[in-house]
Amino acid sequence: MLLTACSNSGRNSNNQDLSNPAPTPAVQNAIAPAAAPDAARGAKLYEEKCAACHGTNGDGAGPQAAAIRAQGQTVANLIDPNKTRATKPSDWFQIITNGRLQNLMPPFSGSLNPQDRWDVIAYTWALGTRPDALSSGKAVFEANCAQCHSAANLGKPDLLARSALNDILAAMGRGDQHRPNTQLSEIQRGQAANYVRSLAYRYADPVAIRDATLKGAGVLSWQVENKSAGGTVPANVPVVLHVYDANSEVFTRSTTLDANGVVKFDQLPVRRDYFYEPEMIYNGARFFGAPAQITGTALAPRPFVIYEVSNDAGQISISDFHYFVQGADEGKLSIAEVYSIDNTGDRAYIAKPMQSLRFSLPPDATNIRFDGPGIGARFIRDGDILIDMDAVTPGKPASGLTLIYEIPYRNRKTIEREMFYPVKKWDVVMPGLALRASGGGLVDRGQQQVQNTSFNLFAAEQGMPKAGPLRFEISGQLRAGPAPGSDNLSIGVGVGLFVLSLGMLYLSVLRGRALRAGVGAAANDKVMRQALLQAVADLDDEFEAGKLNEADYCNQRDALMSRLLAAKNRK
Repeated sequence: MLLTACSNSGRNSNNQDLSNPAPTPAVQNAIAPAAAPDAARGAKLYEEKCAACHGTNGDGAGPQAAAIRAQGQTVANLIDPNKTRATKPSDWFQIITNGRLQNLMPPFSGSLNPQDRWDVIAYTWALGTRPDALSSGKAVFEANCAQCHSAANLGKPDLLARSALNDILAAMGRGDQHRPNTQLSEIQRGQAANYVRSLAYRYADPVAIRDATLKGAGVLSWQVENKSAGGTVPANVPVVLHVYDANSEVFTRSTTLDANGVVKFDQLPVRRDYFYEPEMIYNGARFFGAPAQITGTALAPRPFVIYEVSNDAGQISISDFHYFVQGADEGKLSIAEVYSIDNTGDRAYIAKPMQSLRFSLPPDATNIRFDGPGIGARFIRDGDILIDMDAVTPGKPASGLTLIYEIPYRNRKTIEREMFYPVKKWDVVMPGLALRASGGGLVDRGQQQVQNTSFNLFAAEQGMPKAGPLRFEISGQLRAGPAPGSDNLSIGVGVGLFVLSLGMLYLSVLRGRALRAGVGAAANDKVMRQALLQAVADLDDEFEAGKLNEADYCNQRDALMSRLLAAKNRK
C-alpha cells in the first residue's frame, strides 16, 4: 500500500511512515457513471477506504488526519458547502482515481472500479444532505420547476458528471423563464439544487445506515469472578463494552453489573467481523473481560476476571528486558525495547487509581511509538516517564511493553536506562549490524539464528536485584543503509521471534482499545487479520455443523481471538 493513512485498512497506526509516496501516473476513466450511483453501497466503501482520513462524517477529522496535517499536508472536508457546491462530480472522480499524493492520498484506481468510485461520491453527497432538506427541495422543485423540467431528464448520469451544485444554481436563475426563482431564498435554491442532483443517484440517509450497524438481535454476557483470596464481586458497577471490527473500534455500549456478577448486553449487531470486549474499573483498576464474537450459536457467559488491588511495588519485577537495536542509518539507531513484567502477588498492582507501572524514556529519543496501545490508550506521559494505566494482574509474566524509538548515534554511545523495578535478565540484540555492546556485565554470546534472521546477542551475566540505572555502551561504525528487517513492519515480528527463540514469552497487549489512540494496520497485518477472521468463521461453521465439541470450540476460538487482537495491535 502507498499509505496506511488512506488505504484498505483505513485506520491509524502508532508505527507508521507518512513520507510522501512516489508519483503515480494518472489513470483516465470514463467520467460518467454507467449506472445511477448508489449511496448505500458507497457507505461501506467509504468506511473502508476514506473514513480514516476524512472522518466518519466526512468533515476531515478522521483518526489519521492529525498525523497527515502534522506533516503540513491537507485532509479535505468533504461536507464543506463551499467545496461541495463548486466542485464538479467529474473532478471528484478524477481525484479518487488518481489520488492527491502531495496530500498523502493514494490513487484508488486499482482497488475501486469506476462504479465503486461513483458510489463513494454519492455517499459523500449524502453525508452533506439531510433527508428533510431533500424533502424541502422536492417541494420547491415541484412548485417552481416541474412544469417545465421532468425528473427523468434531469436524472441522467452525464448531467450528474458535468454539473456542480453551483452550475445547477446558476441555471436556476438564467433567463426570463427562471426569473421567479430569484424570489426564492438562498436556502430554498440550495435545497432545490440538492434535490435535482439527487435525481441522478440513489440517496440513502447516512444516519440510518450508521444506526443499522449499531443494533441487532445479538446478546452477549460475561460472568465476573474475583480471583483474589477473600475477594468479592461488586454490584451496580458500570461496564463499558468496546465493539471492534478488524480495523478499529466501531462503537461502545454501557451498562452495569448485576447483583449476581453478570453483565449482559443485547441488541448487538450479529456480524462475523465484529468482536466485543468489556471494560470495568474496580477499586481504581481497569479490568477487561474475555473478547467474544456473536455467532449463530448461543454461548454461555464468558469469563471476566478481576482482582483485589495492591500498591505494593515489591510484587513487581521485570523478568526479561531486551534492548533490540533494530536498525542503523543516517546517524541514528532504531531501538525496540521489550519488557516482560511479573506480578508475584495475588492481587492486581496499581500505584494509584488508574496508574500502575512506570517506564523511563531516553531524553534524546524521537519518533516514540508502541507495538500496541499508546499514549492516551494505555499510557500517559509525564516528562520522560511513561505511566501505565492498566492494572498488572497476577502472573508470570503478567504484562508487557514494546517501546520503539530512534536515538542519535555517531560511532559510540553510552546507553543509560532507568529501571523502576528489579530486572531478572536482560540483553542487547543486534540483527546483522556491525556494532558491539559492552559494559554492564554484558557477554558476547555470538550469533543466534531464528528462521532466516541472525541476531548478535550480548547477554548480561546477572540481573539487577534492585531498581536503578542500567548502563552499557554501543560502539562501531554504521553500515550504509538500514539493516535487513529494520523497517517498522519487521519490528514486532523480529523482536517476537528473538524472544521466543530464548524460550520466553513475547507479550503483546491483547486489547483492541489500542485503536482509540489512532491506529491503522500495515498491509501484512491486515492480511493476517483477514486470515484470522476467516479462521474464526470456519471454526464457527464446524461447530454449528457438529464437528467440534463445545470445549474444543471455545478453546480454539479463544486462541484465534487472542491472535487476532494481538495482530490488530501491531500497528
